[in-house]
Amino acid sequence: MGRNMQQAQVPNFIQRSMDYEEPQELSAASLFWTNVLEEDDDDDYDYDDDLEEVSALGQTVVSIGYLAVVEGPVQPSSRTTNRRLAYQSSLSRPESAHYTVADVQGWLEEAKNPANKEIIKRIRKRITHAAQIPRGERTEGQHYLLRNWRLPLAITRKKGVRPSLPFGSRIDTCELIVDASHDGVGLIYQGIGWQAWKFIHQNRFGGTQNEKIFYGSNGNINTSWAELIAVEVGLETFKFLGLVCNSIVLHTDNQGVIKALKERTWTDKYELNTVLRRILNLVRGVGFHLSVRWVPTGGNPADAISRGRYPTDESPIWWKPPALPMELKRVLEPANVPIPGKRHQEMCADDPSGSTCGQSQYLIVKTMFYIASIFQGSFNPKSAAFFINRALEDAIRDAYCHGVEVGRTLQQGEREEELTECKSWLNTTIRERDEAREELQRVQKDLWWMKYQSDTPPSRDEDQGYDEPLTLNPASLFWTDVTGTEEDDGDDSENEENVVSVGYLGTVKSDNIRSGQLQQTDSSTSSSQTPINVPQFYSMDEAKRWLASAKDPENLAAVKLIKKLLFSAAQTPRNERTKGQHYLLQHWRNPLHITWHSGGRPFPKSIIKVCQVVVDASHHGVGVVFQGMSWQGWKFRHGDFTEYYEKGRNRYIPYDRNDRVVMSWAELIAVEVALHMFKSLDIICTNVVLHSDNQGVIKALKEKKWTDNHGLNTVLDRILNRCKKWGIELSVRWIPTEDNTADDISRGVYPNEAPLWWTAPDLPEALWRVVTPGDGLL
Repeated sequence: MGRNMQQAQVPNFIQRSMDYEEPQELSAASLFWTNVLEEDDDDDYDYDDDLEEVSALGQTVVSIGYLAVVEGPVQPSSRTTNRRLAYQSSLSRPESAHYTVADVQGWLEEAKNPANKEIIKRIRKRITHAAQIPRGERTEGQHYLLRNWRLPLAITRKKGVRPSLPFGSRIDTCELIVDASHDGVGLIYQGIGWQAWKFIHQNRFGGTQNEKIFYGSNGNINTSWAELIAVEVGLETFKFLGLVCNSIVLHTDNQGVIKALKERTWTDKYELNTVLRRILNLVRGVGFHLSVRWVPTGGNPADAISRGRYPTDESPIWWKPPALPMELKRVLEPANVPIPGKRHQEMCADDPSGSTCGQSQYLIVKTMFYIASIFQGSFNPKSAAFFINRALEDAIRDAYCHGVEVGRTLQQGEREEELTECKSWLNTTIRERDEAREELQRVQKDLWWMKYQSDTPPSRDEDQGYDEPLTLNPASLFWTDVTGTEEDDGDDSENEENVVSVGYLGTVKSDNIRSGQLQQTDSSTSSSQTPINVPQFYSMDEAKRWLASAKDPENLAAVKLIKKLLFSAAQTPRNERTKGQHYLLQHWRNPLHITWHSGGRPFPKSIIKVCQVVVDASHHGVGVVFQGMSWQGWKFRHGDFTEYYEKGRNRYIPYDRNDRVVMSWAELIAVEVALHMFKSLDIICTNVVLHSDNQGVIKALKEKKWTDNHGLNTVLDRILNRCKKWGIELSVRWIPTEDNTADDISRGVYPNEAPLWWTAPDLPEALWRVVTPGDGLL
């Protein structure tokens, strides 16, 4: 039989693994439901180390289960980009099909021991062989093996550790099968599990039709709307579980849903377009690449689940329902899925009575223990995160088991009050878990700042509040934090603010500028040293000569002189300054005097108290000016991603009726790009002051909300989430368009004397689809 004929008979979960390179030797890491790196043959498998290697090496896990297949290193002899796995070359001799269910049970039991690699290899071969046998010709042993080989509960796990994917697992391709009916929604996550939801038909007035659900003339639910809801719930579950999927393949039997997801639009009837926009915003926000495929109704395995006919074999749901947004909470609730007796005994063995209400106090005490251990120097954020997440999920699991048991009794008309109480406690536990995760993030952020404070030498008493070096280090000549006051001749109220700029001249105290004192504040210029004479009048040539002398890191005298000259020039009114003062104020911060290694970042990680950013956007692109640092120019990718659109229109960029970019959206993109540039440069700002000439952007950032038109609220949410995640306090100010220094840059007119001197940051997919570095900058 040829290779193509063999592949035609392979089920989907086997066929998917054929697109990737299979490790030559089975690692102990691939035994039970984990992400696998086939890097070594180490029986002492450490899952956290593997996750770090995944991040460091950029490798991607592509399958999950006992027999996980991963994308391994490319062999030197392989030059093709579309690698096809040789179909189980190890099966050159046919596997015997004469084995019983008892034999399979024994193999799976032995496979619980990670040292039994030969057993695992034997199981893999027999699974592949059984998959090629037509369903009607399989033996009972083959049926049992195909039905149970991926069951994660075959593992004996410690209490508090759920047999599921850890939060943040990265998977190359996730497959989701959805279906909906009048009863509810059925979801199948290929290789992971399945989930069932029921529609809430009863309304608040006791009627049988929920006002939030759209019904047809026959009283049944509108199928197109229900199918879209199924897709949204499926994606929300992926997001809730923390599964980082490079690509999601969606299977549905509804042609209208497939067409709408491809064309990204649908009719407004039954609010179909509203639900579709929510799905697209979710996909863009999380970074999923969504592709859709049609599956016939007769071949849709989620159809029975959506109608309340749940699988009777040992593959019930084993994770908890996600916290849905309000639009979905009003129309859906988790279905009471009965758990088989054996499975229930394994899950609830430690709590047969279902009394789990004491878990909350236990978890709070345990969480406080980890927080308190920070001050004893024994805090491990990774361990704390692992414990809190696992323990809370264990508590929810127990509550769910108890709810299921009570639900069974409820069907007999008993203990209705107990079921209500259990459901209420379950919702409370979910909220406590979310609050604990937020508290953990806050603790990790505080710990992060404590680390930086411990790495910084103690400041002098008179310099408290400033990140000032005790001595003038040569490293601080060209990239250091400078605390002064912003020059603003027109508005005295601005002079009271601390601003930070970066350049040759180290850190200074703003009090000295306010009081008119010109003495050096660094310890390198103490009063015991010979004072430097500051000339009141000097030419442009002299200023150039002093700046050239300051290029030498050893020439501290030139640096001190320029610092004093700068203070004097900054206090001189603009119309009274000499040409030498104008030249000095314009050129003293130019970092291009340093020769940097190719590809390296031209400065170390810096902590700056206040960062001033000026942004602007036009139809051409985006301009960003970092005050005291440099600038960056980006242009919109108008000619890319033009599918389904006229030539020259990017489908990810909103255009107005004049074929011009929507300015409000473009200005928000400029803000988001600026934040990512800070992140890529390792500049740690406690406060970012953003200057923009767009009143709508300023109002939206202050009120933290905007309209959904043109995706404005989606971009705004991304900005606010970035600020929260990175610990940035963002404040906004309006500036006139004629004073916006980023205006020309956004139009492609770049300054001659301040060229770009860093490389472009790695932008997320939502940004690199719409912007690219300006012409000639990189």
